[in-house]
Amino acid sequence: MNPSSALRIDTMMRTLQDTIMPAIRDDQPLAKEQAGLMLGHLAALQQQANREHAVDDYCQRLLFKLADALLELGAAEESVAGSLAELDVARKNLEVTAMGFHLERILACSDTSAAFKRESTKALIQYAEAHTNMGRAWFLPMGFDGNPKALPTVDALLAE
Repeated sequence: MNPSSALRIDTMMRTLQDTIMPAIRDDQPLAKEQAGLMLGHLAALQQQANREHAVDDYCQRLLFKLADALLELGAAEESVAGSLAELDVARKNLEVTAMGFHLERILACSDTSAAFKRESTKALIQYAEAHTNMGRAWFLPMGFDGNPKALPTVDALLAE
């Protein structure tokens, strides 16, 4: 019988915690730090198993939502008409990388109305906040976040 990935990760974590880390001398702070990082990565892998695609899909949905908002907001903006048309084609063809490129071009354009700048900035901030929260929640097992209690879980974000 082959052990599951979860059992193997759990065994590695126990070995690291119970055998390797206690054996690291106090005058080796870098080794202690790196062992702690390895333990954090293993904990993250354990909690995140088989969820990578769901998180990628969530992040892509956020990008599509931003694209839809800019396509609607920019309908009357002549200065970004070409970029909006290219964004629309990329969106319809599900070309995520191209969408990101066109979104950046649209948002970087300074020759737009005050209303477009204001509303596109709001849409971008909503996107950035949601995307950042997913990244923070995803890496929460690493223990780096300054305010972990304020974060929704990955499951809660995926349920949105």
